[in-house]
Amino acid sequence: MRRWSRRPRLQIEFELSRDVSQYNSSGTGWPRRFATVHVRNTGKDTAKRCVATVRVLSAPPEVELRQSEWTVHWAGVDYSGQTTGAEPVEIGHELRRLDVAFTAGPPEFPSQPGAWIAMPLALVMPAKTGQAFLPPGEYTIKLTVACENGKGSSSKFTLVSPPNWEGLSMAST
Repeated sequence: MRRWSRRPRLQIEFELSRDVSQYNSSGTGWPRRFATVHVRNTGKDTAKRCVATVRVLSAPPEVELRQSEWTVHWAGVDYSGQTTGAEPVEIGHELRRLDVAFTAGPPEFPSQPGAWIAMPLALVMPAKTGQAFLPPGEYTIKLTVACENGKGSSSKFTLVSPPNWEGLSMAST
């Protein structure tokens, strides 16, 4: 019973003003707009080997996706063109940012409509990761965060993949 009360309990937090914003790519300085969430552990023990996935529950009728579920990137975790799987993290009592989706602005993509799910490979080579591309439209997604030693969490969001890179938006549903 005592061990049960110490178990990690993950909680997904989303605030539009904080979690949808523009960053400059660390490698190139090019602008990207990200839709993110923050994950909090409300338990006493550290959450071990946390992994997050995004699943598309609904897409615009004219869109046919190559894939419907992806493992997404934890901010602050290194990634490369070789990173294709989950990169588990530990979560203590600090907030941990999780990248969900992104758009790329000029000069990387001067007029590219749509967004990408923030899987590590897409962050490195968006043009070559069609399986993570979301054509413009409104999507209902389910974000799930799990850990090996505690209670995970999931939340649904409406993600707007925009016709213009600056229009990326996300809202809790």
